[in-house]
Amino acid sequence: MTTSILIVGDNSDDLHVWAYALERRGIETVVVPPQQAVAWREDQSCDMILIDVYSNEFDYLPLIEEFRSEAVIPILLMLPGYSETDILAAYSAGIDECICKPIGPQVLVAKLRAWLSRSWTVPAHMLDSFTVESMRLEPAQRQLVIEGQAPIKLSNLEFRVLHILMANAGQTLDTDILVGRIWGYVGEKESSVLLKNVIYRLRRKIEPDPSNPRYLLAAPGGGYVFYGS
Repeated sequence: MTTSILIVGDNSDDLHVWAYALERRGIETVVVPPQQAVAWREDQSCDMILIDVYSNEFDYLPLIEEFRSEAVIPILLMLPGYSETDILAAYSAGIDECICKPIGPQVLVAKLRAWLSRSWTVPAHMLDSFTVESMRLEPAQRQLVIEGQAPIKLSNLEFRVLHILMANAGQTLDTDILVGRIWGYVGEKESSVLLKNVIYRLRRKIEPDPSNPRYLLAAPGGGYVFYGS
């Protein structure tokens, strides 16, 4: 299966140079400007996001936060030089690794391959489609179909959280278990908050009354449980 990387940045010439270098080494790339990147991610999938900062005018921190709120794939940031303040801010926003330029193509590819090899993600289309009572989850389309209703489009994180809960319907899954399965690590307060936000968005999409959920329930003592309709 071809590995694909989304490259986002504020200098199209630099981006296409990196794209060419990566594709020569067997890594498929998609180059998207910052203003189109979030919309692209809503409809497409990739194995990694690489953000390349060329100038100080590129406000990349909100973009990192937006990606991290939806993506479980590695997100790497290339900065034009070393700045401890910028690096710390990027990690706080949710980046997985900061790379300070200049850097050679061979070293960059080695870093990308290392992240890809230990990535905890599984492409949605490789997951099983299954039905719980009148609800059918379709990985290829990343959507939930409830009998008698129009298909409900899900974000990447919404789909993965719902997939795990539906696959364990009727069983309470502890927050740490869900966080570990989705983000690959536990014990971080930020990831628990992200999970809570994903559950909130899912309820708004699939529950007849989000304030009184019937499918996605919070379990006493922590965690969540899914019940079919």
